[in-house]
Amino acid sequence: MVTGEWRTHFSAFSMGESTTRTTLGNPNTTPDSTIAALHFSTGITREFPSPLLDRLIPLIVITLLVFASLFVVTIDSDRRSLAGFSTWTVIGLCGAMMLVVAVQHSSLRSTTGSTGVVYAEYFYFILYLVIALVAFNVVEHTSTKRFRLLDWNGNMAARLRYWLVVTTLLLATTGVVFLR
Repeated sequence: MVTGEWRTHFSAFSMGESTTRTTLGNPNTTPDSTIAALHFSTGITREFPSPLLDRLIPLIVITLLVFASLFVVTIDSDRRSLAGFSTWTVIGLCGAMMLVVAVQHSSLRSTTGSTGVVYAEYFYFILYLVIALVAFNVVEHTSTKRFRLLDWNGNMAARLRYWLVVTTLLLATTGVVFLR
């Protein structure tokens, strides 16, 4: 038996009784009579680490790449030429990451076939938001008019708050989904 990601633990036959609403073509029985029935039972479980890791590892890599892009953006012209990154380069990276996340999200939607929003989709929604916030931060950090709170110590505030924002959003989403 080919089961894919499913593992068979046991299979068994049993004999029981079943109530039918038909005579099954037997003139000696009446509807709603009890007849002998053969039951076949299987115990299977799904191997969840593989599909879980197939979805999570690309998201973790994208999250790390977007975080790393916060370190290459600077207003210092000497460091900018050393890193080779400009505002448009980071915005291009954010756009490319957004496209990868959208393709992964679409793949998840087609795999699950769900009409509603499944829990794993919230990871993609959070990543859309985080990538957009990083793109906004890069534009804000390299513009002439900056917010003092966001631009503290050479964009250190965004670097320090990045993982706080990501993990808080993941925790809050998990709490809302599973505790409602």
